[in-house]
Amino acid sequence: MSFKLEFDPHKRIAEMVPALLLSLGGIDHLCKVRDLVNPEFLEIDMFLPVRHSEEQEDGYFPLEVIRDICILRATLGLSFP
Repeated sequence: MSFKLEFDPHKRIAEMVPALLLSLGGIDHLCKVRDLVNPEFLEIDMFLPVRHSEEQEDGYFPLEVIRDICILRATLGLSFP
């Protein structure tokens, strides 16, 4: 199963993962669903506009974003066209 969420092209990469998790019900809700469904894996794939854009901020993620991805037991993929 997959979900797609499009962002304003000027949205900072550090804001995208929290916005995605919040739009899906928040980290606590997602962990409950994960435990109920017991998926083989969870992956967050981000398709970003271009390499070296200001929106990517050199791939910076705040500690809280990394913590939430870890709590969710998900991987994070970054793709560029």
